[in-house]
Amino acid sequence: LTGVSFVAPLDDSAPRTVKLFANGLNLSFDNCEDMTPTQEFELTPADLAADTQTKLYAVKFQRVNTLTVFVEDSNGADQTILSGLKFFGTTVIGTNMAEFKKAG
Repeated sequence: LTGVSFVAPLDDSAPRTVKLFANGLNLSFDNCEDMTPTQEFELTPADLAADTQTKLYAVKFQRVNTLTVFVEDSNGADQTILSGLKFFGTTVIGTNMAEFKKAG
């Protein structure tokens, strides 16, 4: 992975603190609050625009098999709204993307 794009309304419901955990299996909310993330973001309104890409630490996001996205808090609202989430990068050679199925 090389980048991520977060899209959200520009109000109190927008995510403020987001933590990414690469290759962590079966993480719970408690795990995410206590563990050191692979990368953490303090998002600004500029980061939440539809055409914005936030760069990831390239070395830490090589060969990602699983990715946990933990939205720790919003800008003050009880609920956090995220209207778009995109990931940027390249697949490993030999991966058949047609075999991927939606989980959950």
